[in-house]
Amino acid sequence: MRDLRRYAAVNGRLRALRGLLLGPAALEALYSYPNVEAMYEALRRTPYLNDVAARVVVAGRALIDCLDGAPRNLIHQYLLRYEVDSVKLAIRAVAARRNRSVLSLQMLQLGSLATVDVDALLAAHDLDELVTRLFGSPYHSVLQTALPRVDELGPFALESALEIDFYERLWRISYELLPEDGDRVRALLGVLYDILNLIWIAHYRDAALLSMEEILNYTLREGGCVTLQKRRLLAQTRDEWLGPLAGTPFEAFALRAERDGPDAALPQLWGALAGEVRRALRGYPFHAAAPLALLMAQELEIRDVQVLLAMKRLGVPAADALPNLVTGAV
Repeated sequence: MRDLRRYAAVNGRLRALRGLLLGPAALEALYSYPNVEAMYEALRRTPYLNDVAARVVVAGRALIDCLDGAPRNLIHQYLLRYEVDSVKLAIRAVAARRNRSVLSLQMLQLGSLATVDVDALLAAHDLDELVTRLFGSPYHSVLQTALPRVDELGPFALESALEIDFYERLWRISYELLPEDGDRVRALLGVLYDILNLIWIAHYRDAALLSMEEILNYTLREGGCVTLQKRRLLAQTRDEWLGPLAGTPFEAFALRAERDGPDAALPQLWGALAGEVRRALRGYPFHAAAPLALLMAQELEIRDVQVLLAMKRLGVPAADALPNLVTGAV
């Protein structure tokens, strides 16, 4: 009864939002349109309307309106990941002294959910001023600490510190929930964090050629089955995946990554998160992980829509494009 009172309203909203997801069959049908323009026209007759990426913000606002306390903080913090992406984009633009007049159009607007004015960051003359303009925000302290390393590492010093700090704060919020809610939420976040770490390890190890110590410094301490020991093994041996990941939900990713490279194996990687999302959305519905899982399901579908649009532009046949989808029925 406690859970029912706490989550009844958001559960009703969640079921309505689930009904608005396109689903695998509709995604396959979308790719049958002759060109990108026709695909966009079809999307305008769905909840995606004119902006595919913005759909997650619409869904997030709808869920937040039905929550309070720690569950509301969790969903709000999760959505602030898009604000972090915008701050990172501003950091790159200011560091490179790029023309910033059109950059705000590339940023996903959070409206009332935002905690900083990203357009004001774009007006900064240098990175010191940008960090100063963030005073009073959750991002100021960590960026101020990272500023001395910009001379050595460039804007990456700020971007990596910002991102790691964000995910650590999100993880800490899960411990403000009721214990059973926190366990469910960390099961979801653990898979997401594992995926991020694997993507980052692939870049830092095989492309940037960083040392094991550097790789571990620039990855997340928290996660699920990809433990510190597994991350250390992955960071030590270039181009190897299967050994440390055998028996984990990422074994399919490891097999393909060793054969075709990690970029080609991304569908298998995100497919592991899709499976965890489906588990969270089935069965007992009155818990804090359910709205988080719905947002993740929305993001995975957005990813699939964007992949299909990109492949249609390249003229990729359906037989080659559709296996890249990760969305399943939720």
